[in-house]
Amino acid sequence: MKRVSEIKNFKHMKLNIVSIPKTKTEPMARIYSNGHLSLNRALVDALGLTPGKDYHVALALDDIHKPEEKMYLVFEESAGRSTRKVLITNRNCTVNFSRAFDELGLDYLKKKFYYDLEKEDTWEGRRVVVLDRRK
Repeated sequence: MKRVSEIKNFKHMKLNIVSIPKTKTEPMARIYSNGHLSLNRALVDALGLTPGKDYHVALALDDIHKPEEKMYLVFEESAGRSTRKVLITNRNCTVNFSRAFDELGLDYLKKKFYYDLEKEDTWEGRRVVVLDRRK
């Protein structure tokens, strides 16, 4: 591929800009290779999370699904032994669950884990977000 500076008469060429339609971003989460669970902006917005406010979540599993198939994020009122602080930036938010993922045997260094928002619910009076692994 030639650089623009290598093309003769570049200033006299007619260029057609390619139109790229905007698509709606679906709420999703991903486990990165550092063990952080990242929620995209669409999921942050869907959950109503705002920068500057402290959120603490615990990771929960059910007794039916494997850990890599379905996860539950349980929002807690304050920090606790099994909770992690949610770090929110302008673009997304992350939660460091690396130790929990290691204990569960999730090989996030070799595999990619993407989760879609299944639903938001309550459990024992606490807010719960259900994440289902993308197929």
